[in-house]
Amino acid sequence: MTIKKLHFLTMCGTHKKVEDVLNQICGRDGTIDFNKIVPMPKELHQVRDCSVLKRDMKLWERGQISVLNRNEQQALKRKFHGPDRSFTHYKNAYQAVRCMDKYGYFRAKDWAKDKWGIGDAYVESSEVKWQGRRNCQISFLATPTNGLSNIVDLLQKSFPKVKFSWGWDISGEEILA
Repeated sequence: MTIKKLHFLTMCGTHKKVEDVLNQICGRDGTIDFNKIVPMPKELHQVRDCSVLKRDMKLWERGQISVLNRNEQQALKRKFHGPDRSFTHYKNAYQAVRCMDKYGYFRAKDWAKDKWGIGDAYVESSEVKWQGRRNCQISFLATPTNGLSNIVDLLQKSFPKVKFSWGWDISGEEILA
């Protein structure tokens, strides 16, 4: 069970500039989409988190597993010749090793913690509230980590005429999800 807190991303600027930001960072459903700010590599979404993967990643860290070349992959496929459970685990571990080599992360949520500042690979829903004509606040549920400072810095560079800040609900209300 994951504990989530209510996070806030606040923007201050002219109504038009803030609308431009919202159009760029929110999806069609109006939910904030961190992929529009810092895109997560698609390969990270394909790695399933499981106990076998954790074991295989420990072997990778010790240098006992490496990324196989195409011939080795084909030989392994012939050996398992079908949708065998262990072949599925192999494919998952192989994908994780490739992601670790390429991005430094093998799980989407670890990447999200570092790059986005939240402990989730996506935000399920968010709410946009205007406070007057110049201030807008987006609130969303997410697993608390080190905060949204990376996202705020990137948004500030991309939209210099809008002021950004972030925070979370300090009332101690936690939601189990």
